[in-house]
Amino acid sequence: FLQAMVLFSFKVHILRWDDISSLIRQVVPPLYPLVTRSDPFAISKFGEHDHKGSMGRIAIVGGSKDYTGAPYYAGLSALKFGADLCTVHCSTTASIPIKSYSPELMVSPFYEDNPLGFIAGSTGPLKTSSLDLFTKQHSVVVGPGLGQYPEIQDTVRLLISNARRANKTLVIDADGLFAIGSDPSIIAGYQRCILTPNRMEFRRLVDATVAWLSQDPNQDSSLPGEVAKASCSLQGQLLQELRSDCEYNQLRALATALGGVCVLLKGERDLLCAGDDVLVVTEQGSPRRCGGLGDILAGSLGVTLYWAVEKRRPNLRYLTRHLSLLAASDALPGNASGYLSKDMQSPLDNFHPNPNLPSALAPTDSDAVLQAALLASVTARRAARKAFQQFGRAVTAPDVIPLLGPALREIE
Repeated sequence: FLQAMVLFSFKVHILRWDDISSLIRQVVPPLYPLVTRSDPFAISKFGEHDHKGSMGRIAIVGGSKDYTGAPYYAGLSALKFGADLCTVHCSTTASIPIKSYSPELMVSPFYEDNPLGFIAGSTGPLKTSSLDLFTKQHSVVVGPGLGQYPEIQDTVRLLISNARRANKTLVIDADGLFAIGSDPSIIAGYQRCILTPNRMEFRRLVDATVAWLSQDPNQDSSLPGEVAKASCSLQGQLLQELRSDCEYNQLRALATALGGVCVLLKGERDLLCAGDDVLVVTEQGSPRRCGGLGDILAGSLGVTLYWAVEKRRPNLRYLTRHLSLLAASDALPGNASGYLSKDMQSPLDNFHPNPNLPSALAPTDSDAVLQAALLASVTARRAARKAFQQFGRAVTAPDVIPLLGPALREIE
């Protein structure tokens, strides 16, 4: 492992609650009067000028004739996490069941999933212009329950490209990752995006990226500029890391190859990387991995991503600087080196945001996206743990969703 890390030197941060609590709280937009640090007697009122939609208008792109629960879980989770409005964009056959599940969700069918109803041409089965689909949405979650039909996968790639051109924050999960796997270039370099693979989806993404990078950059104009201009040595190093047996190395190389796109690898411990260090989330979740937990996380990410990147970024602390302050004292299992102090007072508590920072020192999209991923991961895992404590082996996704609010309340 240490020999493999020589090519790309980076750190693995094992994040405990005391080290990240004050950091991820910064992502949550305040709803209540707060006492400011600078003047304990001055009351700053937030939210009084907000309107319906200010806390987030989230779009869930998913749902097909075979899968209607996944987009429902994702959409309801977004609302329970704190979004004001959520619209599920799904197939015509999925729209009625999803509407029947909850009056809280707006449901808008945008494609025909009957093979006989597919419309020929570059827009695939779209019933409406994909350019107009997300005009009013702040954040877009692509994938829950989409299915893997070739026609809808072509449509998904078109939607992702258009959402990227519109500068929307993106969460790509489940079947959305299948579309990315066939053409990684559509997301490469877009740092307002989070990919949320499980172990199997991660392996497919790694294999697809290896095949993509193995192309001749002089013959394939779809490769991003960073890769096209890189030396053969650097490209060879990325391929070597992607083919290694170390998951940390693969994760870091994947995020780097995709141009700094944040990857959240779901598992016993969630792993985060946006091309620099690897962050390990140690918050305990539910021992029972029932269906729908990934959809809950995806919907939560849609909210936190908007909060961090668009609504709260000027007030966020600089993540990379905070991590650099953590002492290197812990050790990872095996021969890997960990970087954290379990006994020190968290330096994050003594570092306050400065809205007057020059742009060069202000939090970047990458920093904000990582903080959004941390908040959603910790909250979803805590809610799942609470549900398991209450229901044990009988816990299912509908038991977890109502506990997102209490879990978030403990954090903020």
